[in-house]
Amino acid sequence: DAVEVKEVKLQVLDATGDQPNKQFSAIAEIRFTETGLPVVPKANYKEVNAAIKVAEALNPAHYTNFDAVQEAIDAVVKGLPQEQQAEVDAMAAAINAAIAALDELPADYSKVEAAQAKMPTDLSGYTSETKLALISAVTAVPAGLKISKQAEVDAYAKAIEDAIAGLKLKPADYNDVDAAIAQIPADLSIYTDETVEALEAVISSFL
Repeated sequence: DAVEVKEVKLQVLDATGDQPNKQFSAIAEIRFTETGLPVVPKANYKEVNAAIKVAEALNPAHYTNFDAVQEAIDAVVKGLPQEQQAEVDAMAAAINAAIAALDELPADYSKVEAAQAKMPTDLSGYTSETKLALISAVTAVPAGLKISKQAEVDAYAKAIEDAIAGLKLKPADYNDVDAAIAQIPADLSIYTDETVEALEAVISSFL
């Protein structure tokens, strides 16, 4: 049966000279397609494509100098031959270097600041447990986070808000009231009705 030949590959397996084959650093290769034109081996763009994929996963709005990354990507020349692999590798290195040099914007701490502004100025009237919970929420906030951590910063703000909402007042101290009531005479019949009624009204307001 006839076989349709799509491509012919020629390799140099031997050569003339004092030391056959040893004068070649690599086996020379030429391919001919069905059109008769030689196929030139292409450079490997794997590292370039990987670097571009990393760049595309980033949000340009989060950086002050993302233009440098885009310029490195735009400078990529596609379809270079294998003999120019070093140039292709340099393109990948340029993209990776631009990514490494990115200057990320700081996170927005306005929600944290707004939450802190709602804190009572005097925490002495609240229970130790709820007071410590608020102090812990405030001191847990790290400074200088970048915009990629914005969700984390907003979560710190919510934790402060929740801790403020969870503050509980200490129970009132009635010792002085009890001591005052203990001093009320057992027999109030000798006092005017008006003063007795006033005293009873005061006592009932504490009960």
